[in-house]
Amino acid sequence: YFPIGKISSRQVGEIFSTYGDTAVNKDFGEMIEKLNFLSIEGILKGYIDLIFQKTDRFYIVDWKSNYLGVELQDYGKKKISEVMISEYYLFQAYLYTIALHKYLSRNLIGYDYEKHFGCVFYVFLRGIDPSGNPEYGIFRHRPPFPLITALDQYLSKQ
Repeated sequence: YFPIGKISSRQVGEIFSTYGDTAVNKDFGEMIEKLNFLSIEGILKGYIDLIFQKTDRFYIVDWKSNYLGVELQDYGKKKISEVMISEYYLFQAYLYTIALHKYLSRNLIGYDYEKHFGCVFYVFLRGIDPSGNPEYGIFRHRPPFPLITALDQYLSKQ
């Protein structure tokens, strides 16, 4: 849970267009603007499946059971990236990152995003290769700090 000020899809989309990671998708900001939700404010609520710490870094894991096909190749990086974008899981990943960033900022002495935040993993369970090949079933992304900062500031404005 965290409070959000009055926000609009247009302004959130503009932040993604300005600060977004074009390596993931250069048009994601436009997609968010097209969501065209009414201006909202209040408390944002969500559930992160798992947060873990390895050495000094914290990581987010979200499990997905989406059916993308019968072949292992249906769960390759390209297909999973497309699903992350089309289903707005990428937006969810950024909201989760902001939630963890807020938590660590308040509770970890000396917290620094670049030093302490690892990345976000979306694990598509049906695509995990039993032989352990990491090329399938796992989306890994480290949101750029300027985007996290801009979104956090915008969402938090009162």
